[in-house]
Amino acid sequence: MYESLVGGVACILVPLFTKYSGYEIPRKPFEWIGISGVFFVLGFLLALRFEVGWLDAITCVCSIISYIIGWVGLIIGSIWGAICVVFGIKSQAKS
Repeated sequence: MYESLVGGVACILVPLFTKYSGYEIPRKPFEWIGISGVFFVLGFLLALRFEVGWLDAITCVCSIISYIIGWVGLIIGSIWGAICVVFGIKSQAKS
């Protein structure tokens, strides 16, 4: 369970690391990965159990949905970023 928290924080830090490394592909793929990290952390926080039965059921369902959205965003961002790297798509930075 804590692996998702560490993975979420790592995904959140991806846009920051790419910015400081000077990597020049469009920012959108890395934004998808960063947002998916937010959903992983949200899923981790919602997976914490409550004593109230109905609240536990709602947070369990929301946690699963959050993880699914996180994985979809991570897959989309990773494939999009890989395509940009393979085909050499550069960002259109304004000077």
